[in-house]
Amino acid sequence: MKKFLLLLILIPNLILSQKISLDNSITGIYSKSVNTQFNFALNGNNSYTLNKFKLESNTNYQSSFSPKLTSNEFLERLNLSHKIMKVDAFMTYQFGYSLTRVLKSNNLVGLGLVVFQKTKDSTYSFNLSYATLYQRSINFQDSLSVNFRNSVRLKYKYKNKNYSFSTEYFYQPSFKSFSDYLIFGNTKLTIPLRSWIGLTIQDNLNYNPESNVALIHNITLGIQINYQK
Repeated sequence: MKKFLLLLILIPNLILSQKISLDNSITGIYSKSVNTQFNFALNGNNSYTLNKFKLESNTNYQSSFSPKLTSNEFLERLNLSHKIMKVDAFMTYQFGYSLTRVLKSNNLVGLGLVVFQKTKDSTYSFNLSYATLYQRSINFQDSLSVNFRNSVRLKYKYKNKNYSFSTEYFYQPSFKSFSDYLIFGNTKLTIPLRSWIGLTIQDNLNYNPESNVALIHNITLGIQINYQK
């Protein structure tokens, strides 16, 4: 009976202390000149917070048809962070697939800290973080490469009743040579139509000077769907 009463006390506290945030957008562009082309992009930034723990998922998928599939790019990042006093420490995992760069899998795992952050209510937030990553990549010929990378992230969000703006970029140089680096991220501008839906324009960039295709870049238009609890 005591265990049952304790459970009844804990459940409301767990429910009240949790926070769910869902922010997903679907965008695309159709163009026709000499060739017909359609670009599609799906971007998701979702999180679940419980007490001092926060689980974040960031999904970025892009594909192009002309009319056959010419580009198929997928990037997923997972962060599990824990607030220790005033510092956020986190574990991170990143998975990538790229048809353009003939990359079957690109796995990065590591540990990091939020170096600086500033937030003002729900109006804006700025975040600077650093992590050390272990990278394991396999291409379509099953050739394996291993690397260690630094990872610096800049993230900024601004929101008012008329629009919201967000940008997030990563700089990931190798420990061996700073000429071997990755730069990727996205910028998004959204105009709300309702509290849960809006029009959005999104810019996605992925740059790797060591790759057979150094730059993958696209701009798309579409809708954003969000949920906060």
